[in-house]
Amino acid sequence: MGRPVNPLNQEDQPRWFLLAMASRWPLAIVLATWSAALAAIQILGQPIPIAVKRQMPFPVVLKGPIQV
Repeated sequence: MGRPVNPLNQEDQPRWFLLAMASRWPLAIVLATWSAALAAIQILGQPIPIAVKRQMPFPVVLKGPIQV
């Protein structure tokens, strides 16, 4: 019979395939970080709308004397 084929044997796999398999997780992390950074730039590039009712003053309690 022939030699059993072991997919983990480095002699059976082409070099480019081994390199592609070794770099898939680092490449996935880099791409995920890049896409998250682009999304953050798009979201934070615009002002965040904050609704404040102008009819009522802010509820502020002053404690102690005020010196101006």
